[in-house]
Amino acid sequence: MKTLIALLALMAVVETSDAASLSDTTTRAPFVRIDYEQLPDLNIPRSGHHTYYAGGELTVMGGHTTGFKPTRTTEYFDGHEWHVVNMTYDHDDALGLQLSSGKVLIGGGHGQPLGIEQTFPTEIYDPTTHEFGGFGCLDVKRVLATAVELAPDCIVISGNWYHDDAIETFDGKTHYAFVDSATQDRVNPYILQTSADNVMIFSNSDIRGNIFDSIIVDQLTGEPFTVPLFDTWRPYTSFISNQSSTFFIGDADADIYSYLLLATDSVGNYGFIRTQGCQFSLLPTVYPVPMHGIDDAGILWCSDVIADRSIGRAYVMGCDSAARQYIMAVDYAEDSDERGCPITVFYTDPMPQTYFSGAYPVLDPDGNLVVVGGISDSNFEPFAMTLRFLINTPSQSGQTLSWLHIVLCVLVLLLIALIGFVAMRRHRLSGSTATQAEPENVQYEDTADEPTDEPVPANDVVADDATYHEMIEQIEALMQTDRLYLNSDLKVQDLAALLGTSVRTVSECVNTCRGCSFSQLVNIYRVEYAKQIMHNKPGIKILAVALESGFTNETSFFRTFKQLTDTTPKRWMADDHEGQES
Repeated sequence: MKTLIALLALMAVVETSDAASLSDTTTRAPFVRIDYEQLPDLNIPRSGHHTYYAGGELTVMGGHTTGFKPTRTTEYFDGHEWHVVNMTYDHDDALGLQLSSGKVLIGGGHGQPLGIEQTFPTEIYDPTTHEFGGFGCLDVKRVLATAVELAPDCIVISGNWYHDDAIETFDGKTHYAFVDSATQDRVNPYILQTSADNVMIFSNSDIRGNIFDSIIVDQLTGEPFTVPLFDTWRPYTSFISNQSSTFFIGDADADIYSYLLLATDSVGNYGFIRTQGCQFSLLPTVYPVPMHGIDDAGILWCSDVIADRSIGRAYVMGCDSAARQYIMAVDYAEDSDERGCPITVFYTDPMPQTYFSGAYPVLDPDGNLVVVGGISDSNFEPFAMTLRFLINTPSQSGQTLSWLHIVLCVLVLLLIALIGFVAMRRHRLSGSTATQAEPENVQYEDTADEPTDEPVPANDVVADDATYHEMIEQIEALMQTDRLYLNSDLKVQDLAALLGTSVRTVSECVNTCRGCSFSQLVNIYRVEYAKQIMHNKPGIKILAVALESGFTNETSFFRTFKQLTDTTPKRWMADDHEGQES
């Protein structure tokens, strides 16, 4: 069923352009127009900041504001508005790292307005309390540095701007320690994990922005080395402190440490470098990375890679002189034959601003890209706007469907309808109280709790208290015995079909007997199941708990768990583990 729907969506995404230069799909990646939406503006315009989804909330930290002055603030987005939290220190062009605990480390940065000097202080943000603590002092004062967490007690830090560089570690609590001098003093280096206890460190530029004649790769443990591929392809240097987790495409649980980096060659072509441990290779792609877009305007690709590991796709943002925004998508997981990885380019209509420097794009829980703040061409006038680029809901404006596409779409729709009819008949014939297997996957939405105008089954009755009491026992028996809540696609229509009644009756029954909506009841079961998992597997990753419990992503699990327990999954697991030990 999902495969058919995906096929239908794929057929609807057709190359679109009014320019003749985009019409040849044999040599050029397809271009697809998308829309964007503007969310409420920040309270404080800013650039040189960090952006995360921390505790499920879109969060920006530090940076500088109007007049090129550091802003000692963080803002988080909740209730369709931004809320300001004061930090203890200034962190403009600072290092930033989202920790495995869910907290965020931020440190160093410019000590004065106009991007002057470097600083030592660090602090840690807790998104559950919206407070800062965990104060510390770097071994080397830094700007435009990078940090990577090997373990909660081993965070590796390197990189600087107009100041000596070095490699140091942080124990996750209070102590920063010098490890070694850097073979090359680097700005905003890549620090890429190569094993459970080692990293490699390199950059294309020195601490004054000059390109290295030859790139040397340092390691936390082991000798420095050079990479032959760097003789022809150089990794892109971003002047926003990079976050290696965004371009990680491996699987740490399986000891696969792989990253995807944007790269350029000596004549200005773009490509992708893929790392596997300490090995480097050029990612093969079906099409070359396009250098020109709509109306043959030149494209400036200007962000690091943002990988969506859930679908095996990575993104890079760019713009042209007409203020169109471009998002290049490379399906890196499809590198399974000689053709290479597909590339698709999404683009917007001309926008109010032309270039988002000083702001790092992030993926939202729905797989769309969000950019907050940044600048166009002046550090003295940063933006306050927040934009979401709808890469997962491409606009159909300007797209054309051939007669063959239309015929295929109609046939697929008819097939989907037939499968749905057969599935419904199968549910009806199986009996209203029989124990059945999980229903076919249909996307679960909170709106499924609302009464609908679907036809009322012939055996549906006007419910009274006794009927509701009997029905809620059947519902809870299905939940407890068949664990329907573990189906992440479960919705109220599925349960209504199992019981041979209407959606409205099921919703009213749950609300009357349990004082909550159907989705809330399902989430109660999921959270209790999650507690069992965390109790039995104290070292399990939170994402694994979320998926095993029936949630579709870590963000929705975090939010629901906190609503129902008034604590976070990490904290609950830590408290439970302490209880077991005592």
